[in-house]
Amino acid sequence: AQSSFDPESSWGQQLKIVQAALAEKGAAQNLELQKTKAQLQFQYEERFKDVMEMWAGATDDVREITQEALKKQLRDEIAQESQQVAALESQLALMEDKLAALRRAASAPPAPAATHDAVPVPQSAAAVPPTPP
Repeated sequence: AQSSFDPESSWGQQLKIVQAALAEKGAAQNLELQKTKAQLQFQYEERFKDVMEMWAGATDDVREITQEALKKQLRDEIAQESQQVAALESQLALMEDKLAALRRAASAPPAPAATHDAVPVPQSAAAVPPTPP
């Protein structure tokens, strides 16, 4: 029994062949691992981009929904204020009508006041001229 290894023996040659095959297989596996790693990295980056785009889209959607809600709120407030303005304008028109009526009444000639001291003159007497004395 030989205690030392002889690289030139048939066993040694076979070992070299096996080592070379394992090294080649290891290199091939390493290359496959590198390819897989690159694919996974690419998929991760693409997925990350998709998620970021979805987030940006969601942010845009939220912004748009918020803007629409604010626009609706403003439209509602404007409509409510418009109703209040219309009610105030109606009240103002009524007050202006009352004021105009008061002004007409104040500028109209006074109605003849009935006095108890006046003696009514009959129409026939007013038509007859007085006779000279």
